[in-house]
Amino acid sequence: MPIFPFRPATSSGNRPHIARIAAISLLFAATSALAQIYTWKDENGRTVMSDKPPVGKVQQKRVIDTPPAGSVQTPPPKSLAEKEMEFRQQQKIRQDKAKEAEEEAAQQKKRKDNCDAARRNLALYQSGERIARRNDAGEREILDDSQRAAEAAKAQQAVNEWCK
Repeated sequence: MPIFPFRPATSSGNRPHIARIAAISLLFAATSALAQIYTWKDENGRTVMSDKPPVGKVQQKRVIDTPPAGSVQTPPPKSLAEKEMEFRQQQKIRQDKAKEAEEEAAQQKKRKDNCDAARRNLALYQSGERIARRNDAGEREILDDSQRAAEAAKAQQAVNEWCK
C-alpha cells in the first residue's frame, strides 16, 4: 500500500501534478492582488467605483514631505547618573508641591477655626445676655452696654478679617 492515497502523475495520466496546481493558484492570486480600485464622484454627485481610472480626469498625486534621514537629530541616550539626577529633581519638586499643599490646607483650617470662633464671639455679644469677665485684680465684673458694643465691634472686625 502506498504512502500517498493518489497515484503520481505520469505523462499519460489525467491527474494534474500538485506543484502545477499550486503554481497556477499563486499566479491568479498575484494578478488579483495587483488590481487597483478607483473611487470618484461623477457629475451627479454619485460615488463611482471601478477598476479603471475616470476618463478625462487628472489624478492628483499625494506627496508627503519627509525630512532626509540625516537631518533629524535625536538626543543621545541619557546615562544612568543623568537619569538618577533627573529622578531626584522630579522627586524634590513633588515633595515641595506636597509640602505647599499641606501648608495651604493647614492655613485654611486655621482660617476656618478662627472664623468660627469670631462668629461665636459676635453672636455672644449680640445675644443680650449678661457677660462677665475678670479685671486686672481678678474680680468679676459685668460688661455694661458701651463695653458690650465695643467688644461686638471688635468681634465684627475679626469676623470680617477671618471669614473672607
